[in-house]
Amino acid sequence: MKEEEKKEKEKKRRREEKKNTKKKGLIDEGKEKTNKEKGKDAKKVEEKGRREERREKRRKEKPIHSPRRLEVVDVQSKQVTIRWEPFGYNVTRCHSYNLTVQYRSRVAGKNETREEVCYDTLGRDPQHTIHNLTPYTNLSVKLVLKNPEGSIQGSAYEEKMILKWREPAQTYGIITQYEISFKAVSSFDPELDLSNQSGKVLKHANETSHIFLGLYPGSTYSFTLRASTAKGYGPPVITQFTTKISGQSQAPSHHIL
Repeated sequence: MKEEEKKEKEKKRRREEKKNTKKKGLIDEGKEKTNKEKGKDAKKVEEKGRREERREKRRKEKPIHSPRRLEVVDVQSKQVTIRWEPFGYNVTRCHSYNLTVQYRSRVAGKNETREEVCYDTLGRDPQHTIHNLTPYTNLSVKLVLKNPEGSIQGSAYEEKMILKWREPAQTYGIITQYEISFKAVSSFDPELDLSNQSGKVLKHANETSHIFLGLYPGSTYSFTLRASTAKGYGPPVITQFTTKISGQSQAPSHHIL
């Protein structure tokens, strides 16, 4: 009789242990699920914070206004030249930007809207000529300034510049090559001859960086980058960077890689 009681007690003890173990497992599983949910919530909050930071960054880097004092300086039968007030970083609020001229005309009873890229943006009297117009046509013209955020990054040294860029977010085909045009636009030394500080470089589609050597210290350079596909070149991105000032007075010879 005592032996049977012992066996019964042992069975009861095992059932209790099994029940407690299962209960503990459910609790642990619940804790694990709770921790996972907390982790997911934390990731959502973190991602939301990053999105807000990106929006705030884009808002801060958005140009303050388009170029001002737009005026027509020359009118011919099939072309019009416009000019605007020079602008700099205080307007663009970033080093990389592009400027386009949008114009609307009415030809043969139909309204036509076109857009062209302005390349001459850094001179004292920036201007652009619209060609191939229909004679005796009224035009409505405006300038649009945009900042393609982070498309070009530059590392400036005394006599060299390293440019890095990303593939355009939107392309009209497979990129075949990149073209970089550059020129010196100003220098801390007004006696320097900047006429030989310009050129054009072609890079393969898989290349996204370039080193410019032989630049003048303390000089500002304008770089125009555009990507080419089988259909031609896409819209360019214009950026400018300034080399650091060195202690050397002799201007280096011009050379590019």
